[in-house]
Amino acid sequence: MNEHGSIMVSDFPLLSSAILHEVKNHLAALQLRLAARGDASNEQALVANCAQRLTDLLLAQRVASGMLLADVDAHSPADLLQDLATGYVELFPALDIEVNLDQDPNTAFYDVFLLRMALGNALHNACHHARKQVQLSVHSSNEGTVFQITDDGPGFPSDFLAQGAAAPSNPGQTGTGLGLYLAGRIAALHRLGAHAGRVELANAKAGGGIFRLIVP
Repeated sequence: MNEHGSIMVSDFPLLSSAILHEVKNHLAALQLRLAARGDASNEQALVANCAQRLTDLLLAQRVASGMLLADVDAHSPADLLQDLATGYVELFPALDIEVNLDQDPNTAFYDVFLLRMALGNALHNACHHARKQVQLSVHSSNEGTVFQITDDGPGFPSDFLAQGAAAPSNPGQTGTGLGLYLAGRIAALHRLGAHAGRVELANAKAGGGIFRLIVP
């Protein structure tokens, strides 16, 4: 803001970020009120979708400004997946949201805040498209720790499989495309030597989408 009280162009990133955070806080308050009613799961899901889009926009701003950094430490993948599932069971009570920890590696190294956002976005998308079931799982591979979310919906369109986690071809694209791009950027922030994390998309032979986020 200049000496005359007018907003400068350079102020817009900070201003828009502040406004987005304020709106997210209002949505969180609304979410609590809807949860207290106990009969508004559809409305809760709608509010959660709006909050997720705002989170995507905030992350996109940080990516564009080069301010998206990973604070990597040791965490429990099981705790992360169970926390995510618990929240979405309440939002999508008609779905069977299962956490499979048969191959849980117990400990992995990642930024828990960023992975929670990336996996939460993928889980929200899976719940939105699933018919009856969504499964979260984690296992170790030669490449690192693999977080996986599968659903029994129609699967990813061919253009999404081709694009993967690349930047959206449409600059105004939001929703699943932007969310996948941000998940890819978050994964890539996790590095071990020359190896960087990544996101993979696939469709199951029996139908349904498969989202994988791999951290080295």
